[in-house]
Amino acid sequence: SSLKSAQRESNLQGTMLSLPLPANTLRGIVSFYAIIHLTRAEAAMALQEFARVLQPGGFLLLAFHGGEGEIHSSEWFGQPVAIDVTLFEGEEMEQYARQAGLCDVEVVERPPYAFEYQSRRLYLSARVIPRFLS
Repeated sequence: SSLKSAQRESNLQGTMLSLPLPANTLRGIVSFYAIIHLTRAEAAMALQEFARVLQPGGFLLLAFHGGEGEIHSSEWFGQPVAIDVTLFEGEEMEQYARQAGLCDVEVVERPPYAFEYQSRRLYLSARVIPRFLS
């Protein structure tokens, strides 16, 4: 299969915007808190790329921080860093998913735990529209 061919590559690298896989390769994608490091336009493009590599009926589970705007930090756990985070509302991410051709889109939300960064946590589940034989 094409996935086995891709797995044989010794140095397979890509990004959420350009996955090094053929179309219709994966049965599922789980992406927790990675999409927050993209701009809004890039996030919409990433969902299109996820939909491209998912097989018909394949599932996506996505976690992200809820809110509006962007956050920049120059410190992380006492270490100097440069990190940018985009906050997304559930309705916004749901729209990106539907525009990418995903269906059965659901978003659930929870408040942060005391030990976490104090933003709402959102989880989006969706799947690629299955193809039916005619």
